Amino acid sequence: MPPPGRAVAAARAFSAGNGYLAGQIVDRLL
Repeated sequence: MPPPGRAVAAARAFSAGNGYLAGQIVDRLL
């Protein structure tokens, strides 16, 4: 299970409408 911060970042990315691409960026930052 991913840490809460990562889940929040993923939710934010989807809210921004970036979806998968933002998820990949978040993955590299964390």
